[in-house]
Amino acid sequence: MHFPSTSRSFEVMAKAESQQLDYKQQWQDSHLTTLCAFANTDGGAIHLGKDDQGELVALDSPKKLLEILPGKIIQKLGVYPRLDLQEEGNAAYVIISVEASPLPVAINGKYYRRVGSTNQELKGHALAQFLLARTGNRWDDQPEPQATVADLDRQTLQRFQRLAAQRLPSIQGEPLKTSTDILALLEKLELAVGKTLKRAAILLFGKNPQSFYSAAYLKIGLFASDAELLSDDHIKGNLFQQVDQALEVLRLKYLVPKIYYEGIVRKEKAEYPETALREAVINALIHRDYAGPTLQISVYDDKMILWNEGALPETLSVEDLQRKHPSRPRNRLLSDIFYKAGYIESWGRGTIAILQDCERAGLPTPQFREAFGGLEVTFFKDSLTEEKLAKLPLNERQRKAIQYLKERSRISNKDYQQLNQCSRNTASNDLKELIKLGLVLQAGRRGAGSYYVLA
Repeated sequence: MHFPSTSRSFEVMAKAESQQLDYKQQWQDSHLTTLCAFANTDGGAIHLGKDDQGELVALDSPKKLLEILPGKIIQKLGVYPRLDLQEEGNAAYVIISVEASPLPVAINGKYYRRVGSTNQELKGHALAQFLLARTGNRWDDQPEPQATVADLDRQTLQRFQRLAAQRLPSIQGEPLKTSTDILALLEKLELAVGKTLKRAAILLFGKNPQSFYSAAYLKIGLFASDAELLSDDHIKGNLFQQVDQALEVLRLKYLVPKIYYEGIVRKEKAEYPETALREAVINALIHRDYAGPTLQISVYDDKMILWNEGALPETLSVEDLQRKHPSRPRNRLLSDIFYKAGYIESWGRGTIAILQDCERAGLPTPQFREAFGGLEVTFFKDSLTEEKLAKLPLNERQRKAIQYLKERSRISNKDYQQLNQCSRNTASNDLKELIKLGLVLQAGRRGAGSYYVLA
């Protein structure tokens, strides 16, 4: 016996209460909060007539509950439940199940979500983000009534026109001499409605977006350890400016390239592929939650971590980032403008490109993980793991030299001799083999000034 519904009831086999399962001994109207939380999360079911361990208890008037609860739930929550009466021997219990709702569901003016086996009330910023998402609106799509065309940087707009020539040729001839010209362009890009600019317009083309959104910048810090900050920089301006400035500051101040020579030609090798860094920075700027804290880039001796506020969409997992996946931008307009400018693709391949770039550079696979309410991407510098070295045809002297290089960054022929108590010829031959294997590079001047670094 059940209340009609087109959806199936939740068949939950686990005994323990969970994200989609709760046990209640008798009906109380306070249980509407649990159904509200289920509807606002992944859906779920209450087993009415069971104790906290899932054991059957005597349920009062189960058949009557089937008559009165559907109307009460519909009236209070605006969702249509399914009710099933289950009988085991002389006992019975009722399963009340609701599907995840595409619209926000409230109980007595409050909103809840299911977290583990608990109901959590949504407040403040979390509530605002939830309501925006459930109503199909995006933060960057909202109007910014205090902003005017005078707050925009005309040079950035003109630069965008040049960048977008291939993907949006129709805007090439748009003049930008007057406020009317600029508003016409922004309306074409969905960044304005009449004279009202949207938040995305300020972030993308503003002279000083931080005067509107104080956390709309990124921080770069150099760390000796998690507790010791050596130096830091704050990168401000609009998003196009932040991309350029962040990469320049990283290249000139934080990431020191390796210098080596091919014959007499001086060469440089970046610590991390610039294309991968660029992709990671752009992804973070596009997908971050601008109502939360600033984007942070932490540089260590052996790794670099990018963190931005805002968890992945519910339909994407960290594992999905390592394969082709649908593009689900948090900020649709920001993503669209960066796509039109040629900065990104629209096929969810950005994270794959990062992985491929690091693999080609011989670096370990970057790590993606959800952390501290956001997404964290970690680039690793050391590709010479014990596992990799074990697969290479190295003798014990060469293994010791690799470890020495990891600790001291460079090694000379003389250092090699002293480290391994071997002859100069043996050291030279061993080092030549390491060069052939692509593990080290010869640097410095030829002769006495020559030394070797990790490739």
